[in-house]
Amino acid sequence: MHNLNAATRELRVTAQTMQIAIDIVDTITTEMRLFHQADDDASTLLMRRVHQLSWGDGASPRAVGWQYAKKEAATTNALRELGAKGFHIAIADLAELGFGTVSQNGTTTYKAERAMPGQT
Repeated sequence: MHNLNAATRELRVTAQTMQIAIDIVDTITTEMRLFHQADDDASTLLMRRVHQLSWGDGASPRAVGWQYAKKEAATTNALRELGAKGFHIAIADLAELGFGTVSQNGTTTYKAERAMPGQT
């Protein structure tokens, strides 16, 4: 499309035009995948929210314990029902997946170390 709208129509497709086309296809593919993706269950949603709570904007990740997570991330009955046990399972899973670390200094906390896919 870019080439057709240019004042001087080129017969060749440039690398830049190809990259734009690839980016458009990637965006459409991602949107379709997200559209058809099943909703997260409560434990997966808790994992995502705890990670986001810890990661913030990525500049200075913070350690998150259950009491803080319960207040800030467990905002639905389904999430609150998971309780401290569900929180500990979620942060252990996050650590196992390589997204952060779990510390046990009096209270168990999770600290994000890298962004999740789709997170800035």
